[in-house]
Amino acid sequence: MLTAIATGAAGAAAQVEVWRWEIHATLATLTLLVNLWAFRIEYDCLRINLGVLDEVMREVTAYAARTGWPAMRMRWSRKHGSDRLRRSGSSWAYGTRSSGINWALG
Repeated sequence: MLTAIATGAAGAAAQVEVWRWEIHATLATLTLLVNLWAFRIEYDCLRINLGVLDEVMREVTAYAARTGWPAMRMRWSRKHGSDRLRRSGSSWAYGTRSSGINWALG
């Protein structure tokens, strides 16, 4: 965020010819590189979180099977070679045909 603010300030300074335009261009390139670096880290965190969510849902489904609770549904869609979690309807909805809460992702 700080690189974007500095880039904006340098752009304003370059517009009124207080600073050279090269400073703004350099900071803009640096901002893009920092954002790409942050994007990679955020993507890795999301991938890890999806793995944790998968483990939790496996445990919840196993617990539901052991205790007799209605099974929870989870659908994963494989599209373009990556795991993608898609939602249809609402995430949490009270089931009309079964007791309990059905959690459907799909």
